[in-house]
Amino acid sequence: MIAAAHLAVGAAVGLWGAGLANGLVAAKPPAVQLAAQLGTAFAFGTASHLMLDAIPHNEGMYGTALGKWPVLAAELIIIFNAIFWLCYLKELNYLIVFFGMAGGASLDFVHLLLDAGFPNNFLFSGIVDFHNYIHSQQTPEPFPSLPIQILIAIVALIFLV
Repeated sequence: MIAAAHLAVGAAVGLWGAGLANGLVAAKPPAVQLAAQLGTAFAFGTASHLMLDAIPHNEGMYGTALGKWPVLAAELIIIFNAIFWLCYLKELNYLIVFFGMAGGASLDFVHLLLDAGFPNNFLFSGIVDFHNYIHSQQTPEPFPSLPIQILIAIVALIFLV
């Protein structure tokens, strides 16, 4: 999936999961509440990444003549602005939303670290192997795959508010 879908869905499910966690630790001190919410947001975001990657999709937009990095940078600027603008408008907790987004991006971030030359280790190998195992091996055509991925991101943004 494209980064926008992972980040938007991670933010939405992370916020939802943090709300569930808050119900479980409502009588605890504020620091415990926040820690439970952040951890749950990250875990739910990571789980959403795995579910999205199990859906057959095409990531061909990253293979353009411009290369991966300019396309990814533009996409990240747009989706981060959209999500944090919605957080501002709806007075959502930025930190919880960010942790959901971080969970949604975490598995691909490990791939980017390894592509950038970060040394491989047992933990990273296990994460990459599990991610590749879950990842759909079918690659549909860019149309309708890319519009569907964009629609997933838009629907997640709607659920965020």
